[in-house]
Amino acid sequence: MYHRKELWAANCKVYEQYPKVVRLPEGPNSEYMVLECSKVPGIELKIFWKIFVSEEGVVIPVLDLLPKIPVEALDFDTEKVVDNTPNSFRNLIRLFGIEAAIDHLIKLM
Repeated sequence: MYHRKELWAANCKVYEQYPKVVRLPEGPNSEYMVLECSKVPGIELKIFWKIFVSEEGVVIPVLDLLPKIPVEALDFDTEKVVDNTPNSFRNLIRLFGIEAAIDHLIKLM
């Protein structure tokens, strides 16, 4: 399947560029990646993706971001940044595209 090959290539590329931040728990064919914060232990961002192919052959990638933050740190999140993280990630994708959005997140980690 073509989309699996593309997914594998994208996973490997991101992992090779940022091996200290990116983890692929299920290997290169993983359906999600984990971005681990090097500055603050315990903070992770999980990026899940699904690829839908319509009957007309239109490929639609769907990405979701789930933050994992220590409970103690949530007390300091007075602006609800953690709650808004998934929507902010979708906005990044719309503005910059998938690869650039992931790249921006990694650089923040």
